Amino acid sequence: MRLEQSESESNVIPEDLKVNDLGNGLYEIVKNDNIESFEKDHEGIVEVMYKCDKKILRTVIKDKAEAIVVFIRLKHTIDDELALTNKGITNNQDVGYTTYRDYVAWCKKQVDVYFAF
Repeated sequence: MRLEQSESESNVIPEDLKVNDLGNGLYEIVKNDNIESFEKDHEGIVEVMYKCDKKILRTVIKDKAEAIVVFIRLKHTIDDELALTNKGITNNQDVGYTTYRDYVAWCKKQVDVYFAF
């Protein structure tokens, strides 16, 4: 699993999430967060531009469980997950833990949308 992170700038509105099938079980998952629009002046011509935090993860995905983990890795490392789970064990109403669980639920829904396992 290889995760690339960068700030991105474009004159095209970035998609929040995109899944590219690269063949032979290899997928590229592109997640754009914090999308903002701004205006850029090109010699008197004002153009609407977009910037975002882009994450690209390329990996082989063989089944639903692997796909869910891949989506989770777009936001959380294994260490993050352990820390958040420990918070949930101590207090299942902890904001960090509930936010994490909501994100995991979102990941499961996205896997159902993009994959047919």
